[in-house]
Amino acid sequence: MDIKQLEAFVAVAKKQSFSKAAKDLYLSQPTISSHIQNLENEMQTSLFNRNSKSITLTDSGYILFNHAIAILNDCKRAINDIKDYQGKIEGNVDLVYTCVPGEAILPPMVKNFSRLFPGATFTLKNMTHDQAITELINDDASLCLTSTITESDRLVYTLFSKNDLVLVCPPDLDIENKDGFVSLESFKKLPLILKSDESLDGDYLSRKLSSVGINSKDLHIRAYIDSDNLIMSMVSAGIGSTLVTNGLAQYGKRYNNFNIYRIENLSMVSDHYLVYSNKKFLSPTEKAFLNYVFELYNLEKPF
Repeated sequence: MDIKQLEAFVAVAKKQSFSKAAKDLYLSQPTISSHIQNLENEMQTSLFNRNSKSITLTDSGYILFNHAIAILNDCKRAINDIKDYQGKIEGNVDLVYTCVPGEAILPPMVKNFSRLFPGATFTLKNMTHDQAITELINDDASLCLTSTITESDRLVYTLFSKNDLVLVCPPDLDIENKDGFVSLESFKKLPLILKSDESLDGDYLSRKLSSVGINSKDLHIRAYIDSDNLIMSMVSAGIGSTLVTNGLAQYGKRYNNFNIYRIENLSMVSDHYLVYSNKKFLSPTEKAFLNYVFELYNLEKPF
């Protein structure tokens, strides 16, 4: 038994797929199969139930899985303890994020942290909130940026910022406003480009509009698009207006031409949470990134 075999075994168990495990570990599928076969030969037992539709752990597999997780975590801890002793902050920060906070907040964070610690790298994945939380709970990711809380005794949530939603309009749109505030009636007449209600951002926006008696039937919706960058480009091209967080609007304004307003009598504030699992071992680099974010927002550092 060696570490590579255990890594392959854990990956297959989590993904319930040899091909997905191979992709995650940047190995060929035959290599993954060979690692599992060698483990099963050494253990003299089957570790997986295999059929045409699914791959699940056998009873022996469950026993090995728990030990394998502990062994791999101990190996990571040993490597990182040595780096910590040597004062090295290097390695990967594995972070998942949802659209609301991620695309506006992460770029300057990553840029400045990388200046402080040139040896740090990042793996950033954009997901829905439910997908991101599943990644954390399954120990497939270390950190998460999101705008929604899902109760779990495994997860530690820290509210680090708030961001209000603003109205973003094409540059040539002549819209009546008072000191940058647009009336609800004027807003309802605008051609809009919005996130679909099925997306996290769209669901949040739909609930906020419903709180002031507005539903999709009251609006002139020209398109539903789930890409923030494409929405910004279409607004800049004059196709319609949209509602996004102020942070994302300010970030998008660097690359697009549009005007930013607020809507009278409509308070739309998005909370931003940094989340991590209290059960997962965090590397010195991941701890340093957490401390950096907390210090950036004048919060007590967790490590």
